[in-house]
Amino acid sequence: MSIKSLQEIAQIVSDKVINIGLIDDRPEKALETLCDSLVTLGFPLMRGHIATSWLNPVSQSTSVTWLNGSGITDRDRHAHGAEKLDDWQRSPLKFLLDEELYEKRFPINEENVTKFPLLENFQTAGATEYVAFVVPYSDSPDAIKDLTGVITSFVTDQEGGFTEGQVEILRRVIPRFALAFKSAIRHETSSNIMTAYLGENAADQVLSGSIKRGDGQHINAVLWYSDMRNSSRLASELKQEDFLSLLNSYFECTAGSVLDHGGEVLRFVGDAVLAIFPIEGRTGEARACRMAMSAAKSAFENMRLFNENTDNITEFDFGLGLHIGDVLYGNIGVPERLEFSVIGRAANEVARMENHTKEADSSVIVSSLFQDHAKNEDWTDLGLVEFRGVGRSLHVYSLDF
Repeated sequence: MSIKSLQEIAQIVSDKVINIGLIDDRPEKALETLCDSLVTLGFPLMRGHIATSWLNPVSQSTSVTWLNGSGITDRDRHAHGAEKLDDWQRSPLKFLLDEELYEKRFPINEENVTKFPLLENFQTAGATEYVAFVVPYSDSPDAIKDLTGVITSFVTDQEGGFTEGQVEILRRVIPRFALAFKSAIRHETSSNIMTAYLGENAADQVLSGSIKRGDGQHINAVLWYSDMRNSSRLASELKQEDFLSLLNSYFECTAGSVLDHGGEVLRFVGDAVLAIFPIEGRTGEARACRMAMSAAKSAFENMRLFNENTDNITEFDFGLGLHIGDVLYGNIGVPERLEFSVIGRAANEVARMENHTKEADSSVIVSSLFQDHAKNEDWTDLGLVEFRGVGRSLHVYSLDF
């Protein structure tokens, strides 16, 4: 390739990558655009890969892989602790970070395959060279070690590996690509964080612009309110670390079951869980009740299994209220500190129902509105009950799991 053609190729690919970064928020699209553009211009590329650290409660990093002829083949999330696995410890990418290198070419030969087992797969497929680049997002001396940026690699099957001119094209294009990828990951990270703290639906609304106090909508939903029993006593009897572990186990049983069955967890009120199953469409009420009922059964089964594990420090129990009602779903609080939640009479009523499970000595109390869609359960009719602070009596039923 001539110097002019190198410059032209780098410019064409850079323009495409920057353009896709402006109009598309998907990290996969940035890598796909880069690799497809290079191949279209005659670049001998077998594989492209990029990885970066990720602010996510479940995963600590994420990576994307592109293969010539197949496009994007993998979008992997790597769990916290994955850096301890042998595959990563013996990876050429780990070698770059440890040596604090910005670039390294690895001819795929016996020496490198022995040192880096990952390369054996590429050798089997006919690859001749693997080249990797680190692009930090910070001028901190620890940026490379902390992977504050991206690490990307490319594989070719061209005889003799990449030419120096081809590697120079990558050197010029990679910073632009890293910028587009950074933009997409930052957008995704914002969504991850909002979802983790607000729930998926609330996060979508906030990211769509519902950020002022009072922004919201009236919705009809099945309301869930569960509360751990004897939490004050447990908090005083257990070490703080043990109580926190127990509390998280309780949340996994309850809030986890809500999420697993299509509900949305709105808030943790101390050791209580407020959640909803939105009602949509003509048969939405019955469907939301079935989802909530399935979640309830799963939650109590999870609790039973936890309590049967003799390795646990102590057992726990909880009560649950289920109700149907119209609530205002939106931002409440002060202008500088908001919370996305539901307010309204039905939200107060479901909390009172849960509290009444202690007096009724039962696991679950539901309103007659809810029970109408779950009549095949072994309900006990408690009749009309007057709940403090809600201004009316409600016909409720109890159930034990």
